[in-house]
Amino acid sequence: REWLRADECDSSASTLRSPPPHAYTLPSAQLAAYVHSLVLAVERDEYTHTVKEALTELLELAPHWPQVSYLQLLYHTQAREADAALEAFHRYFDCVRAR
Repeated sequence: REWLRADECDSSASTLRSPPPHAYTLPSAQLAAYVHSLVLAVERDEYTHTVKEALTELLELAPHWPQVSYLQLLYHTQAREADAALEAFHRYFDCVRAR
């Protein structure tokens, strides 16, 4: 079984808060299913503020995972944020190439 581990918490944070429950370990299949559900929500224009929050958490949890970069690309494309979408586009291919 493959597991993904979260990066260490940023020690420069000014306030301490408990990490979300999934920040410790998460099976990659479960993470893939979660990301896929968020991608579907964005593609159907059903994305809300919760998708942006989830994307922020996913970027902390698995920043080098191509599917997270793809979700970020879709999100910024739908929001018509060209610079952020282009950055996510490059990050996606960097992640794919690194694997």
